[in-house]
Amino acid sequence: MSPRFSFIQTSDFHIDGEFDWFEDFAPKLRDTVLETFNLVISLTRRENTDALLIAGDLFEEKTVRPETLDFIQMQFEKLNPVKIYISPGNSDPYHPDSPYNRLKWPPNVHIFREPRFTPVKFSDNIILHGYAHRHGNEDISPLANYRIQREKDGEIHILMFHGTISDVGVRDYRPVSVFKFSDLVQAEADYAVVGHFHQILKLKRKGEKIIRGTYAGIPQAIRFAETGEKGVLKVNIDGEKKEILFLPTARTKFSDTVFNCQGMKDENEVISALSEFIEKNNLKNIPSRIVLKGSIDSELSLNEKKLEEQIKKDSLYIRLINQTLSEYNLDEIQHESSTRGRFVRTLKEKLEKIPDEQQEEREKLKLAIIYGLDAFSREEVDLRWK
Repeated sequence: MSPRFSFIQTSDFHIDGEFDWFEDFAPKLRDTVLETFNLVISLTRRENTDALLIAGDLFEEKTVRPETLDFIQMQFEKLNPVKIYISPGNSDPYHPDSPYNRLKWPPNVHIFREPRFTPVKFSDNIILHGYAHRHGNEDISPLANYRIQREKDGEIHILMFHGTISDVGVRDYRPVSVFKFSDLVQAEADYAVVGHFHQILKLKRKGEKIIRGTYAGIPQAIRFAETGEKGVLKVNIDGEKKEILFLPTARTKFSDTVFNCQGMKDENEVISALSEFIEKNNLKNIPSRIVLKGSIDSELSLNEKKLEEQIKKDSLYIRLINQTLSEYNLDEIQHESSTRGRFVRTLKEKLEKIPDEQQEEREKLKLAIIYGLDAFSREEVDLRWK
């Protein structure tokens, strides 16, 4: 009979993160993340799986509170006899002073401790190979020259680690332990449980049905850009067969959207239209980032903080980002016999020399023209791009 193994796969809770980009909403988000962790524990029990596999960044080492660690330990203990395996990541690395080493964990918890793959048997035929980060900026591939050594036929070998796959077209704002898909193939594991990316990503070759592993993504979004459903994976391995199911766990979803201010003449018009937009799109009970776009009257100066105060009274959390551009007639201004006219002429000449394919550079220079004209016409210049 083929060996069977069923587990919940997760990572990247970032429990007790500062989340300071959310300002006064951060405490609420920390509570939400902890509620999500509790839900994952309950879900693991409910799904009657063999194990819970956590591929790093369970908590934020620098800010995690003692009472939170007590809560995590207690929840893990409640899950006994279900086994829990943890491969520490860059936010919760294993070292002599880390909570992973200082605290006494329940007997059903196994924490990988070495900065190299270490095999541990779940059963005679099921072997987990875990890797632990020792600090937050590892720059070597955890898979470098690693290859599974099989003792007999019918074994299931699973890799567990935290890192960045570099050749699948996914942008990583903070690469750690970078590896390539070919490194994963060379290891010859049956499946890889990988953490770090905050989105679900199946690791497979184009055109192939074989899934080498997956990133489960983040169980609860912690940034505006992390929209849509978030959750964990339930993985059932039966011999060579793999079944991977998505289980939603997020307690709060986020909205990241754009609002067009094109042609608006005054602040009251913007406030009225924004309020209607929030109501129409059901954003009052969802933490939302709204990017203001479009060309507006050159005399209209939008201050996002002031606008937020006007529209967020009945909303859970609203963040406005001002990316509007003032409506200036550059062709008319450049013919002025003034410093303003000379400024526009000079920058337009530079703009014409930048090739069309260098779009980012062209946009920066266009924005510089707008900032400059704002400075000519106002006492205070508002930030229009973040």
